[in-house]
Amino acid sequence: MSYDVYTALLKMNDNFLESSDNVHLSYDLNDPKLQEIKQKYGLDDIAGKGNDFYKAINMLFWVSENCYHNGNYNFEKSYNAINLLEYSFQKGKDFGINCVALSTILTECLMSLGLFARTVFIMPFSPNDEDNHVVTHVYINELKKWIMLDPTYKCYVIDKNKTSLNILEIRELLANQENIEFNKEIKYNDDKREYDSNENIEYLAKNLYYFMTYEKSCFNSEKDNRIIHIIPSVFDIKKREILNIEYRIKKQGEKEWLKNWLENQKNNNYLFSQPSELIKNPKNK
Repeated sequence: MSYDVYTALLKMNDNFLESSDNVHLSYDLNDPKLQEIKQKYGLDDIAGKGNDFYKAINMLFWVSENCYHNGNYNFEKSYNAINLLEYSFQKGKDFGINCVALSTILTECLMSLGLFARTVFIMPFSPNDEDNHVVTHVYINELKKWIMLDPTYKCYVIDKNKTSLNILEIRELLANQENIEFNKEIKYNDDKREYDSNENIEYLAKNLYYFMTYEKSCFNSEKDNRIIHIIPSVFDIKKREILNIEYRIKKQGEKEWLKNWLENQKNNNYLFSQPSELIKNPKNK
């Protein structure tokens, strides 16, 4: 039932709002801090000498295997790979980090290797949903396309032809209830159970209704950066966000950070981009 509802929402909402003026998704791969990450953790050796896909998958597995996922944790420093790896790397579940942090690490590690990558928040329709997910998008030169990597689940998504997929391709296949698969290495933390791919498919269907990303993908992207929304054209994003925070307050109580968040959203001027910006060749200026 839930799968049918989630996929129907995707199917019914496949037209997206036009881009705001002066919005342009960009990338900065030249920050010295990216090279600091690469050198400190020996990422050239971890990535290996293969093609872009081989390097990206090696980095995906490395992040997933060395940083534990924990959706409920407090982290007061800036969300960048230097701080997050220092906190969580090879320290197990007591130092687990959430999906935002895992994807931030993976994105910045990929960028340190010269690959275009960005962190993307994948978001549900329902305002009565306290959960969303965050993944990494990376451009693979030899494939001439972007693909989605999910360090929380150590996975990427393929179609029936074993082609690796980007976020929009996954969304379209789910909207049509067509088959998607995951790499055989998919795994959540140190879970020993056989993985239920149907559960993850439904989770993606729930969370691929709309997207958020930082305008510039760079080291420490959350700092001094604009948040860009990619939403269906019939969707009232401000109403959804306000209702969502009000729902959280109802469930969690009137915490100061929730009240501040609510006030910020009421005054927020949203910026938008077309989904095509997520999959264009980043080398084309």
